[in-house]
Amino acid sequence: MSTNARVEVYSSPACSDCSAGKKFLADHNIDYVDHDVSDLSEAEALKKLTGKSIVPTFVIGGKILYGFAASRKEIEDLLR
Repeated sequence: MSTNARVEVYSSPACSDCSAGKKFLADHNIDYVDHDVSDLSEAEALKKLTGKSIVPTFVIGGKILYGFAASRKEIEDLLR
């Protein structure tokens, strides 16, 4: 699995779905930028970007996806 698309993850430390998504990316050697929303500026950036405060939020090549378990198939497709 590889991608040329920029991958960003908005997550929080206590979120198990966030951890699962980041583990998936790491296991597939996908570089990503992690935005920890426990930092207020990151939380505000997520809210500005999406109008929501849902974690994990994945941004892959500009496409926004909410949740890892719910979006896994689409995430895999975008990373091919």
